[in-house]
Amino acid sequence: MKVEVKEISQVVKELTLTVEAEKVNKEYQKALKKVSKMAPPIPGFRKGKAPLSAIERTYGEYVKEELYKDGVNKYLQEAIEEHDIKSISEFYPISYDWELGDDLVAVFNFEVNPEIKLENIDGIKVPFKAIAIDEAVDKYISQMQKKSSQMVEVADEVQHEDTVEFEITFTHQGEEIVEVVTIPINLDSVESDPIHFDAIEKKIGDKFETQVAYFRIKTVTLEDKVDVKVTAIINSIQRLLEPEIDDDFAKELDYNDLNDMKNSLAQELALKNEHLNQQELNKKIMNAIIAHNDFQVPNVVIANEAYRQAKIFMPGKEPDEHLIKIVAPIVTPQLKEIYVYEALRKMYDDIEVTDEQVDALVEKLAKLEELSVEEFKEEHNDIFKDDRMKDEVLFDQIFVDLAKKVEIVDPEIYAAEKRADLKEKKEVQDKNKEEAKKTEE
Repeated sequence: MKVEVKEISQVVKELTLTVEAEKVNKEYQKALKKVSKMAPPIPGFRKGKAPLSAIERTYGEYVKEELYKDGVNKYLQEAIEEHDIKSISEFYPISYDWELGDDLVAVFNFEVNPEIKLENIDGIKVPFKAIAIDEAVDKYISQMQKKSSQMVEVADEVQHEDTVEFEITFTHQGEEIVEVVTIPINLDSVESDPIHFDAIEKKIGDKFETQVAYFRIKTVTLEDKVDVKVTAIINSIQRLLEPEIDDDFAKELDYNDLNDMKNSLAQELALKNEHLNQQELNKKIMNAIIAHNDFQVPNVVIANEAYRQAKIFMPGKEPDEHLIKIVAPIVTPQLKEIYVYEALRKMYDDIEVTDEQVDALVEKLAKLEELSVEEFKEEHNDIFKDDRMKDEVLFDQIFVDLAKKVEIVDPEIYAAEKRADLKEKKEVQDKNKEEAKKTEE
């Protein structure tokens, strides 16, 4: 038996089996004899006494199909074992070709994991700018400012994000209905609820004609699910007001003044900000490595992971094909990261992780969550059941080394260079098209 494996793509291979005519013919004759003993009698012959020529005339096509089904599978298993063919999918039949007296040729496609060679790492441009501690402090203070916001009544004009109480009047089945509705004004809802647009810049007491979405009406049942024409009067306007970030704001939070608050927060957030910067840099490095060493992910791997994640959205039910197709493009980048992590593990197989390094990482993570080491271990006991913490330490070291190999550039400069490159490529393409057009003319 001749076995030929051909690469179709990074993740798809083609297997061609060629089985010698003599061998296939023996299998065919054996199958005919087996059928002659089991098949119903052929008219003119006693059961089991018909010559093979008569059996072949009557059951030849059936025997041929059985040979395809059973024989080809047997030959396939022999080829897989003899040639140590590795597949992560089923062997998908592409074609069978056999006539009595000829070689049998069967072709299959199968999928394999991609061979990832991380050759293009040195000098890769990675767009990244660390968040300075001052910026991190300002962001944190802004979050505290929002948490300290209060809803207050105002007397000026309606603005976006205000919450407005309206008295609306409309006619329903010949009767005038008066109702009070409260609506958070949102520019994104203008098309579905016109009152959002019409209320802007109006004041308390203003009266105007507008339309209200049917679902806002509560006093009567509206069978027609369409906007309702109403006369609206603004009763009140409420707005979420944020406190000024000043010394008084800092004192409310038990600091001496604003400067004291910023200095204290800078010390508190230093470790967390450093950790977040490192995580973001690692992510950017990973993205750059994938972009410069891109590869295919096997369809069977994408399908299995898309099914698994789609099932999370439909607990207790089988996810439909539409949902799986939506999820598939989302899981593909995740799977690429997993493949690259494994490639990096092989690339840095000389790194050894010690218990002391694991302990140091645990202590750092506990500090980030403001927990003791014991509390951290208790809260995250699942990650200590395998080697995940060792992996964290390993890849921390790997990315430290990778950061030395790549070229970290300002994101704005990087984006400008990309735009310039794309513009240049387009100009070249346009020029080539123009020259080709002139040549044709």
